[in-house]
Amino acid sequence: SDVKLYQAQTAQYIEDYYNNRIHHFEAAIAHVQATVEVSDVAIPSRKIHKKNMIKKFSVEECEGDSLYVTFTIFFSYISSDAYIDPEYIISLPFDTAALREIYMNKYLKKRG
Repeated sequence: SDVKLYQAQTAQYIEDYYNNRIHHFEAAIAHVQATVEVSDVAIPSRKIHKKNMIKKFSVEECEGDSLYVTFTIFFSYISSDAYIDPEYIISLPFDTAALREIYMNKYLKKRG
């Protein structure tokens, strides 16, 4: 299903970002494992309930119809820096328009 594919591709992107160095990041983060669980999918015309939202990402670079996906990311990693905030770690793969474009075009549009 599309939801299972979304979950798998999002988790793969997060793992690839750190483990295969899509973007150069200090070696303080390694051996990342991610799991994604979708809890809701909505189109903009429906009322959307936002819960536990850590960071809102702009979708202005996207074309076509919008879709809101609410999901939880579970991840584990090894770090040589005990002071790195986990919210910071999980936000990095989606932090710039260029990275979101890689995520959308090379992962979300990829079919199993």
